[in-house]
Formats: sequence, C-alpha cells, structure tokens
Amino acid sequence: MDMIHKLLDIVFPILTIITIILVWPVELVFKFFSYLSRSAFREDLAGKVVLITGASSGIGEYLAYEYAKRGARLALVARREELLEVVAGKAREMGSSDVIVISADVSKLDDCKRFVDETINHFGSLDHLVNNAGICWVQDQKCVSDYVSIMTNLHWMPLVSVEGCAKTIVDSTSREDEYLMLPAYTSLFFHLKHFCPWVLKWITRFLLIICSNDPLLNKKPPISSLDLAKS
Repeated sequence: MDMIHKLLDIVFPILTIITIILVWPVELVFKFFSYLSRSAFREDLAGKVVLITGASSGIGEYLAYEYAKRGARLALVARREELLEVVAGKAREMGSSDVIVISADVSKLDDCKRFVDETINHFGSLDHLVNNAGICWVQDQKCVSDYVSIMTNLHWMPLVSVEGCAKTIVDSTSREDEYLMLPAYTSLFFHLKHFCPWVLKWITRFLLIICSNDPLLNKKPPISSLDLAKS
C-alpha cells in the first residue's frame, strides 16, 4: 500500500499539470465566448417586476436606481418607509414606470410573506427577487477616532463604489452569470490558495503584522455575544 501511495504521489502531480496545460486554455476560450454571447443577448429588464429588500439605503438603494434606469417596475422593501419614499421618487425620475414601497422587516416571516404577496397582487407577477437586506453583530463606539488606525491600515486598498457595485450586479444578473466576483482580480486568490499557498500565507501574515499591535483588534466582544456563538 505504501508503494501505491508513493507512486500516486509522483503520477498525480504530473497528470494534474498536464491537465491544466491542456484544459485551462480551452476553458478560458470557452468562458470568453460565453461571456460575449451572454453580453450580446442579455435580458431586457424593461417592464420586469423587481422586488428589492433593504432598499432604503446602501447597495439596495442603488440597485433600485440601476433597475429603474433599465425600465423595471419596482417593489421596494425596508423598515424605514420615509426613506423608501425618497428612493421611490428618484427611481421614478430615472425611468421606472411603477414603484411601490412596502414597510417590512425581513427578520419576520409574516412580513416576508406579506411583501411578496403585496407585490404579486399589485403587479400580477414577480420576475426578480433581490434579497439584499442582512443583519450583523454591531457594538456601540462612542469615540470614532479610535478606529482611525484600523481604517488606515486595513482600508488602503482601492474600494468599489456603491454605484459601481450596484451597476455590476444588475449587469451580471441580466447576463445570467452564474456568480459574480468584484473586483474581478480577487478570483486570483483562489488559484493562489491551491497552486501557491505560500504566497497567500505571506500576504495574510503581512496584514496581521501590520495590525497586531492595535488594541482595538484584540478587543473581545461582549460575553453575551460569545455565549450566543457557543449556543
């Protein structure tokens, strides 16, 4: 059995390298022409019914604007109805022929069923469902200046604007892409992880060294949050 494993240790890497050399170029060519085809025959969003949760601000808001520019009819969902009305007004100005706002909380099952039913009852159908709303752990911070060092150390890389992110998402959806990676160069980390793991390890270690002395990064969350994670 040991001899078999030793033989496979030699054969498998060679076969893998040969497969990559032969198959990868073909795959890249196929993906390129597939992208061109999807871009040329992308979905026409004019008149389509799109329901967007978390549409009162952030990416959800700008997704509404991008769909509006393409003539989609919108159902905007969020808890803050007054902000939704502002977004709805701008969406109408940008080209959406029909926009409704629904005040709801996506963490409540009854609300989720209600805003879907209201959308279908109003428009008669539902073409796109954009689940944008989400939740996360947050902590009150009275002194914002404490985070200046973290923002300086960790956010030095170029960031994608909310507008650019929303536009790319809608473009990708209309092309019926299987998935979206933004920025596109981040997909290279997948290949680094498998073919050059030491490079990714060095990058991670570099970031940890930069920020290891910052006391805020070593700050533990409240006990209640730790208990919640263990449950």
